[in-house]
Amino acid sequence: MALLTVLTDDHPTLRLKSQPIERINKEIKHLSNDMVETMRAYHGVGLAAPQVGVSKRLIVLESRKNPRYPEAPVFPLIVIVNPVYQPLGQKKEEGEEGCLSVPGWYGPVARYCGIKASGLDIKGKPLQLTLDGFAARVFQHEVDHLDGILFTDYIDDPTKLAYYPPPAHET
Repeated sequence: MALLTVLTDDHPTLRLKSQPIERINKEIKHLSNDMVETMRAYHGVGLAAPQVGVSKRLIVLESRKNPRYPEAPVFPLIVIVNPVYQPLGQKKEEGEEGCLSVPGWYGPVARYCGIKASGLDIKGKPLQLTLDGFAARVFQHEVDHLDGILFTDYIDDPTKLAYYPPPAHET
């Protein structure tokens, strides 16, 4: 496994609509492993392939205790190929979000409280999950990356953004 470079918000790859993954091969499995390692090293709770320069529809999510999100609820590792979601109702909740591609910046974003997520697991088997709260927020945030959207696109008033120096990543 390898630690990958996380692209920042001025990189054009982050604004592209990612391509579906047609076949889960050794390269995609290797990429997913490297993405998990990178997400953990940078204290993230999610990472999308475009953030590491690969315009493919692949995301990884996991919430463990870390310095970027010390109060976040814990949820297990999810690796999902060609992810999609549908809201479970129309209720949204505003919450503070940050992003490894927008280092140090945080701001309020309204997201669906609950979603039905689907796609393929890394072995190519269909995967369906019902997510709520923080896990649903992270999933929606990562799927946005696959469509070229950053969380800052939802913030119309820049005075709502806050900067907290990011913690050093692990090597």
